[in-house]
Amino acid sequence: MAAAGGHSAKREAREFLLERLGAGPVKAGDIMEEAKQEGISVRTLKRAKKELDIRSHKTPSKFDGAWYWELPTKRANYDPN
Repeated sequence: MAAAGGHSAKREAREFLLERLGAGPVKAGDIMEEAKQEGISVRTLKRAKKELDIRSHKTPSKFDGAWYWELPTKRANYDPN
């Protein structure tokens, strides 16, 4: 039963990331906060991020550069259905 719950949690996290990042890069902090509000744990979110090969990059700013997550080009139009 726990394994099945883990799979559905990761699937939910993947779907969340695909939907949220489908329009382009989003601040990592915003993604994590929204995932938390959806009941997705940070650990599950990061596992889904790795599975989807989501890229992290920092904006080039000396003082307040933010980290962004974005789908790789090959997955930008990925439809899980």
